[in-house]
Amino acid sequence: MFYQSMQSFIHSYSGAVLGFLSAIGLTKKLYKISHTLSVFFSKMLAISHIHQLMNFIMSSNQEFLVFLVQNVI
Repeated sequence: MFYQSMQSFIHSYSGAVLGFLSAIGLTKKLYKISHTLSVFFSKMLAISHIHQLMNFIMSSNQEFLVFLVQNVI
């Protein structure tokens, strides 16, 4: 009788430990996925901002060159 209760305790304890470890593993995986997505989207936004800045600089340079050509020459 004692052996059976001890055996069921060990099985339930190991099941609880395995469940806890799988929950920790799932949490780590979800953190890695969310971190990867965060880095990806921040880089995409940075590229978008750089693209907008380059377009602004190019259009400003073109307007400045047109101004110089019209007023200096």
